[in-house]
Amino acid sequence: MSLQLDLLIVQENTSSSRISDSSPVEDAPAAEQVLEPMEDDSLLIRTLPASSPTPEALVVGSAAESASAFSVPSGSPGKHIPNVEELTAELEKFQRNIGVQVDTMSDPFKREQLITISKITDENGLLVLTGVCSFELFYNITELYTEARTLQSTRSFCISDDDAVLLTFMKLYHDVTFSLLAVLFGVHRTTVSNIFKESIVILASILEHAVFWPDKDAIVSCLTTYFWDYKDTRMVLDCTEIEIERPKDLMSRLLTYSHYKRTYTAKVLVSETPGGLISYVSPAYGGKASDTFITKQSQLLDRCTPHVDSVMVDKGFLINELCREKNVRMIRPPFLMEKQLTTEEARSNQSIACARVHVERAIQRMKIYRILRNRFDLDLVPYIDKIFTVIAGMVNLLKPLFSEEKFLFK
Repeated sequence: MSLQLDLLIVQENTSSSRISDSSPVEDAPAAEQVLEPMEDDSLLIRTLPASSPTPEALVVGSAAESASAFSVPSGSPGKHIPNVEELTAELEKFQRNIGVQVDTMSDPFKREQLITISKITDENGLLVLTGVCSFELFYNITELYTEARTLQSTRSFCISDDDAVLLTFMKLYHDVTFSLLAVLFGVHRTTVSNIFKESIVILASILEHAVFWPDKDAIVSCLTTYFWDYKDTRMVLDCTEIEIERPKDLMSRLLTYSHYKRTYTAKVLVSETPGGLISYVSPAYGGKASDTFITKQSQLLDRCTPHVDSVMVDKGFLINELCREKNVRMIRPPFLMEKQLTTEEARSNQSIACARVHVERAIQRMKIYRILRNRFDLDLVPYIDKIFTVIAGMVNLLKPLFSEEKFLFK
């Protein structure tokens, strides 16, 4: 009985000592309540601490808490104290895990690519999107494009070379905005513009070989029935104009304004063979330049054989003096001098017009590319020669203008 009483006394002493240890040494000062009158005679009750710690005390307290978080009680049995190498390895592992979740090297403008060449399943879809008639032709061009780009540029695109060629032909064929192409290919608009400008230069270096000057024998072997009376025709000349945006400086406006079109244009001389092949595309000139001036600058008549070759032109193509200087015969519909044409002049007019209208279909094929029908963007004017070269080369790679039975020599 006395032993149980002694145990109870010990427990009471122990619990009382714990209570005394856990209680604060001195009571914290009570918070002061300050009553301040407001403008509307109401009372704003603020509870302010009687004493606030200084900033230095806050800093020291934070450091103390941080230090205590990493402190390990000395002499604790069975506890492993991590060294610096283990902590460093753990930190690197944590950083790697964060790096997997957050990719800081990715393009912030990269979005889902809605269209790729792999998503085009048939050649009809390829023709509708790009104007390219077959996958075989498309991949032959892209193969040459990749080889040429490897030699000319070290910068890589964020899309494949096949898709870069696809993007370029879509711009040429439909003249869609760079903003729309940016949405379709999942990249920024500026990136699309840079891809197009670099790609059009590379494609021009490839397709310029499809626009060539054939020899006389090749031209004669491809004569059609429409040129039965004009077998010595070496080329058919014509100029085409495209509208451009209003230039910013006055001199450019003067050089590009066309009184015939009554707007600002760029003019290009195109030469076709009697068989419908585009054999020459001149650099672009301002709309003010005359057909005579562009023909003289091109020096095409120097390629003709004097007293042998003929050149077919339209009524408004005034190169009489140039042809006379080079001793080249000019075939042109007769002008109406009297009230009506004579019987011979009418027959000649009909025959020449019938021959010309079929060859001019080559230029009409070029105008299928909408970029040559819409108003040309000033930002792309420095690339206009490259664009004409690419389009002319693609037209020459299409099927022939005439069916097989229309050729004189089979």
